[in-house]
Amino acid sequence: MGWRFFLKPVGLDLYSLMWLLEEATVFCCLFFIFYMNLNYNSMENPFEIIIEKLNAIENRIKSIESKIAVTTNENGSSLDIMSLNQLCEFYDFGKSYVYKKTSNREIPYYKNGKRLYFKRIEIDEWLLDNRIKTNKDIEREVSTYLMRKKK
Repeated sequence: MGWRFFLKPVGLDLYSLMWLLEEATVFCCLFFIFYMNLNYNSMENPFEIIIEKLNAIENRIKSIESKIAVTTNENGSSLDIMSLNQLCEFYDFGKSYVYKKTSNREIPYYKNGKRLYFKRIEIDEWLLDNRIKTNKDIEREVSTYLMRKKK
């Protein structure tokens, strides 16, 4: 009875059996290649992610260094006086905005010939003058006003 195991199945000749094996092999190979290609394309390269993050950090450091360079001179001491370009770069203002503020005399500035100069301390104070009151500040003012009015 054991010898029947080696007999060829009924209805299949040797060539059709080889063709089925070849087709199955090709199908498995194609499936494997397709599966590997999907996994390879869907997985991000960790080195590219690291390089992108390092570039972002480098750009931030450069912007901080440029702001520090704007406010210091060659000796490393702090500059109290800034030109128009330094002011625009440090505070991220547009030149047209600064020209408009100077022509309306809304921003403190100095003029030497055609050049505009700004004291950093005065610009800081000017920026902080436009503080918006919080709800607590308004409530406090109302309560003090009502207390004074009762007297």
